[in-house]
Amino acid sequence: FGGGPIIGSEYLALLEKYRPALRWNSDVAEHFFMYPDDRNYQHAVFYPSLMSISTRLEEAHSWGAGLSIWEIGQGLDYFFDLL
Repeated sequence: FGGGPIIGSEYLALLEKYRPALRWNSDVAEHFFMYPDDRNYQHAVFYPSLMSISTRLEEAHSWGAGLSIWEIGQGLDYFFDLL
């Protein structure tokens, strides 16, 4: 068992298939959701959102630092809205 990376289209497919409730994990400043697979194993999916990216940008700014966001190129189009 163990997770792996997913890209934007896979994330959207999971949302469409399972229609989960998004939750906010304040410890890691990231949205996530849970869903059961066909064998009823629970899976957790953490994926960047505008709120999580904004939180990271604000933190970098407060330190006078820049950052690189890996998910930008593989994520959802709206990720660019914050830049």
